[in-house]
Amino acid sequence: MLKLVYVDVVLGPGGPVITPETCVVRSGTRVLWRTAENALEPFELAFAESPVDPARQGVAGSDGQKDFLSQRMGRRQEVLITAKEVSAESDIKYDVRIGSHHLDPGIKIMPR
Repeated sequence: MLKLVYVDVVLGPGGPVITPETCVVRSGTRVLWRTAENALEPFELAFAESPVDPARQGVAGSDGQKDFLSQRMGRRQEVLITAKEVSAESDIKYDVRIGSHHLDPGIKIMPR
């Protein structure tokens, strides 16, 4: 069974807050970005390069998907990815867009 890691997307008084700001996972880990319960404003993740394995995400094309729009799942907005296979540590910057706010956190994918 694949490990599941949560990244919280919370809209605070000064704009959105991402926890953890840098998510460190191994290849093949499922990563779920999610809002707090009852926070239903959608958000978007825009990666500098694709963090996913196209075969596992069901995405056509050699590059893989780089932009993800959250979907409502119950009482939250969520984006779920499976981290791509890497042979060396891969730091990927991304933007989180929620409303008119932008944040620049990162994800680090480590080889298994």
